[in-house]
Amino acid sequence: MKRFRLIIAGVFGLIAASFSVLIQGDADVLGKSNVIIYKWEWPAGRVPQAWIVVDAIKIKKKSSGIFGVGNSPSLTGNLPDAHRFEASITAGSGAGQTIEVYLPGLEAKRIAGADKLAIGLVEGSVVICLLDVPPDVSKETAIDWAARTGCPK
Repeated sequence: MKRFRLIIAGVFGLIAASFSVLIQGDADVLGKSNVIIYKWEWPAGRVPQAWIVVDAIKIKKKSSGIFGVGNSPSLTGNLPDAHRFEASITAGSGAGQTIEVYLPGLEAKRIAGADKLAIGLVEGSVVICLLDVPPDVSKETAIDWAARTGCPK
């Protein structure tokens, strides 16, 4: 009887995890333990406390999950037209690591095609702005450039 309960609990756990992935559409990030997850928030007048420079790996529209449930405004944390952005940190805290952040579609479209970006952070891992670093700015000087340039208004 104890073994049966254990099996049932395992099956329900697996079903719950699968359903969560289907709703959120994040199946492609499962098993990526080396990816650091950042969170997007609108700047709301805040100034970045730190900057990192990244090389874009990919940007992809977030899946809406099964039957479009992931687009439901009742699910907290949903961004309008969310896109998953993955990048490799080349300068700043965490250099050499891969990050992932969900961005609103407006920001995703603004940076589409950019290779090198400066990301403004608050509270360590909250992204409040992204800047397309000009080609003539090296990764070594990009953080200073971003600090002088500041977040778009």
